[in-house]
Amino acid sequence: MKFNVFTLSILICTINWTFADNDTTLQQQANLNQLQAQINTLQMQVNNLQPDSQSGVLGLDTAVPFGTLSKVQMPEALLTTRGNTPPALVLGGQVETDLQYWNGSNITTTSGTNYNANSSALSLSRVYLFNEANIGPHALGMISFINGRPSQNIQLDRAFLLLGNLNASHPFYITAGSTYLPFGAFSGNGPLDNALTTNLFRISPTDQLIANYGQGPFLVQAGTYSNNSTSVNNSINGLTSILFNDKIANIAVNLGASYLSNIVGTNSEAGVAFNNGTASSTTPLNSSTNPAYDFNFSIGIAPFSVIGEYVSTLRSVNNNDVNVGTISSWMLGTVGKFALMSIPYNWQLSYSATRNLQNVPMALDGDYQQNYKYASIKNEWLASIQGEYWQNVYLGPELDYDDLYNNAGHTYTLTFDATAYF
Repeated sequence: MKFNVFTLSILICTINWTFADNDTTLQQQANLNQLQAQINTLQMQVNNLQPDSQSGVLGLDTAVPFGTLSKVQMPEALLTTRGNTPPALVLGGQVETDLQYWNGSNITTTSGTNYNANSSALSLSRVYLFNEANIGPHALGMISFINGRPSQNIQLDRAFLLLGNLNASHPFYITAGSTYLPFGAFSGNGPLDNALTTNLFRISPTDQLIANYGQGPFLVQAGTYSNNSTSVNNSINGLTSILFNDKIANIAVNLGASYLSNIVGTNSEAGVAFNNGTASSTTPLNSSTNPAYDFNFSIGIAPFSVIGEYVSTLRSVNNNDVNVGTISSWMLGTVGKFALMSIPYNWQLSYSATRNLQNVPMALDGDYQQNYKYASIKNEWLASIQGEYWQNVYLGPELDYDDLYNNAGHTYTLTFDATAYF
């Protein structure tokens, strides 16, 4: 039933006319007063009525594009940005193309081919398609597809379910499915190329079951994940992580620490490099199981921050039958923002290095489509600037310089990157 002020006024006038007689009894007057009170109550209820919030069936992620979210903390970011009444289905995507020029030493790749030391290429590097399904107030599903190197075929990228609602069940929710493992932060990357910490230790979409608990500035994550270790086939392992995110005297402080029970056999470059890892492993690292840990930070006053990360195995590793100790990588860098002629820009500069990883294959940056790899990248400088010339369209240069182990040479790549989010 719907009422408005005009209808109520007519009703009040009719009642007043009916009872407004000089011979009105006290009982009639009492009845009139009671009816008037009921009408006033009804009027207040009508004034407080609000239309139902209808968010629609289909939406786009243009406000906070999925492709800009942290890969290792995407579940938390999705719940934080979804809003109170999200559409039932939210679509998004990312298209990245790159014009490259590279130069450096003559390098033999792990596949036995010769790496052209001086050349150029234009490539459609990555295409993502994201599909978020808001099943209800306490359930969210995400499926994403990728078309990128080396296969250039459309593949399933991530598929996971989130159970929880930060407004209702905060601070607890569950991640179940296949997505990037919440181990480390892995920043310091350019739009195309990654820091060595990322290339070596970031674990791509993996089957997992993670419980997440956030209270105040802390987020604690713990659960299980599966890897392909041949020593313990399809073994289930444990992970725990704690994150701190707060402002202290106008200084943004982000600290993180993570631990996983076994990196051997994971789909990170370091995990694949063990003889006990996947069947495609061709490198002489050897360890039946080996835990790994990560420390990372970001500290700064907007729009400038200093970032850093250190990630390492916990136990020693045999490399070519020689005990070389633990294998590790670290990164130190800066990130910031500025505006020029009303165009916002993002920039970053990072230095990353590896230790005891002479034989682990990592991607060479030149000719991105060919997915060349060479075992022995020792350190890397990476710098980039991107301007948002149109909404969610970024253009800018990236420079990557790599030194190899054992004085085997160096290579640098200049890239002009164009990335659009839709």
